Amino acid sequence: MTLDDIRFLYAYTAWANERLFEASVALTPDAQIREVGGSFASVRDTWAHLASADWVWLCRWTGENPRQWPTWANGSVADIREEWRRIHAQRNEFIATLREDDLTLEIEFTRLNGEGDRARLAFLLQHVVNHATYHRGQVASQLRLLGAVPPSTDLLRFRPDQIT
Repeated sequence: MTLDDIRFLYAYTAWANERLFEASVALTPDAQIREVGGSFASVRDTWAHLASADWVWLCRWTGENPRQWPTWANGSVADIREEWRRIHAQRNEFIATLREDDLTLEIEFTRLNGEGDRARLAFLLQHVVNHATYHRGQVASQLRLLGAVPPSTDLLRFRPDQIT
């Protein structure tokens, strides 16, 4: 895994998240919080988890160890989207500071339950992208259950050279 690989995966993740956020904010407020099942009951709850986890990991990579989920995660899908955009920008700034050899650094962190852990930065960066993909699939299913048509977020549809 190289920094170019990491940058590509995070550009893809941002593109895919934006596409699904767009479909999610188009739902009525009632539909956004309607319980349809999954790891999290609603589209809003799934986005709240995904964006909160992105925030927690960014904090950990920069030396902080949050002990609880952020309060902004209780907002609307549109509010969560705006906060996620800020997180995404900060994460891009963090990634821009990295050198190839930083990917091998062991990051020590504290889980929300207070347990200590550690892992290589490259692995943690991959984990966050994988986590986002997993939950985007859940949002897509939830959108279908609500009668919406989710956009394709397939990696083959992502063309970073065409993004302006």
